[in-house]
Amino acid sequence: SSGINAEYGEMKKLKEDTSCFVKISQNNKFFPNTSDRPCYVEGEAGNVNRALRVIQDKITNDNAKRGPSVDDQRKKCCKIIIGSNAAGKTIGKGGENVIRLKESFNVFVKVMSRDEIIQGLDERTVTISSNTGNLDNIMDATCDIVDMAANMTNGGTDKNLDYDFYGGGNGAAAPSMGGGNNSSFNSSFNSSFGNKSFGGGNNNSYGGGNNYNNNSRG
Repeated sequence: SSGINAEYGEMKKLKEDTSCFVKISQNNKFFPNTSDRPCYVEGEAGNVNRALRVIQDKITNDNAKRGPSVDDQRKKCCKIIIGSNAAGKTIGKGGENVIRLKESFNVFVKVMSRDEIIQGLDERTVTISSNTGNLDNIMDATCDIVDMAANMTNGGTDKNLDYDFYGGGNGAAAPSMGGGNNSSFNSSFNSSFGNKSFGGGNNNSYGGGNNYNNNSRG
């Protein structure tokens, strides 16, 4: 999940290098209606962004010998989970922020539609991709979204949230992001950032979700 393998000491190194709290969901824990295992990352926004870049790089350069392989399409996008408030802000009035991100970073941004929202779950997924597959552009746009969400009330996700309650067990999953002064997010490969957090899923994916509180959520 999220391309990070604890057995190889990668989780410990990621935490030490980024000063973030990082937590990957169990093998059978997914974001609702997906096969993505969220990865919660919590910490200062800048550190969370660093962690997300490392995780996405692991997903993009997937080593099939170390676990379930990541499909090629998944390698070309970053998927995060953020609070519903931040999701609306990501779109912007009349889609103006999606247009800005596209023009600034040459990326496509897809926010979970209202029809796809999980009842009772105040989180939505955001997928950032590019026709060119340029990882730097994808991650620059992702960090832009994370920074924006980190400055919002309830922009992130809750690291203590049990997605099973929303149908996220055994093959159904969704990414999330948390909040706090630190930021937390869940990314599609599952990642969150502290005092604000991010989350994600895809048994090998990167994800986001954000909880932003002057506390962290991951």
